[in-house]
Amino acid sequence: MQSIIKFNLIFIICTLLLLVPKKGCGQEEKTMHHTIGLNLLQLPATTIDITYAFSNNPQYDFLINSGFTFNYSKSIDYIGWLLSPHFDCGNDGFTMIQQSGAFLKGGMKYNVRKSFDKKYYFFFSAYVCGSWIYEEAEKTNRLKHHKFIYGFTGNVGYHINIYKKISTDIAINISYTPDKTVKDLYGYENYIPGMGFMETCGSNKCVFPMIVWSIKYQIQ
Repeated sequence: MQSIIKFNLIFIICTLLLLVPKKGCGQEEKTMHHTIGLNLLQLPATTIDITYAFSNNPQYDFLINSGFTFNYSKSIDYIGWLLSPHFDCGNDGFTMIQQSGAFLKGGMKYNVRKSFDKKYYFFFSAYVCGSWIYEEAEKTNRLKHHKFIYGFTGNVGYHINIYKKISTDIAINISYTPDKTVKDLYGYENYIPGMGFMETCGSNKCVFPMIVWSIKYQIQ
């Protein structure tokens, strides 16, 4: 398990290092806007959730979202619990011990603005998501496995400039996975890193809701 955590952390760090803008790459580089943001609402869910955005057009951003979850089964996620419907089916007899993993998402955002100077505006975005999950549970005996799950995420939100290069995004995030691997996860209380929490018992549709509140800093 420790080797998996180390691998995922190295993967995330390397991804973020590759995203840091380089200077001296020509005049076009100077016109690009680069922003990095942290989703504060995922911190109680023991998840580091970082988004990098870059664009030279005020209406469109390219997005890369990456993060890591440190044992969700021991976290506090009141928002995820409230957003998910609940069923009287328990957790299929499983006792969760470990729910950890990394995720990587890529997508685009449309901003309802015509200038970089606009401080308040709505936006819409869409991602393709890949999540690597490690689970450990007890039922009649101790079980553990690794799973990869893919999906799609869409959200709608509002941007607010706070002070100079500091801003915030508040958004409703909906993820969907057609991947039947979700049914191989232990129990019904499923958390997919990068997508969210959902009690899948009684539901044939794997739709994961999430509320995002990000604090963002404009790198340049």
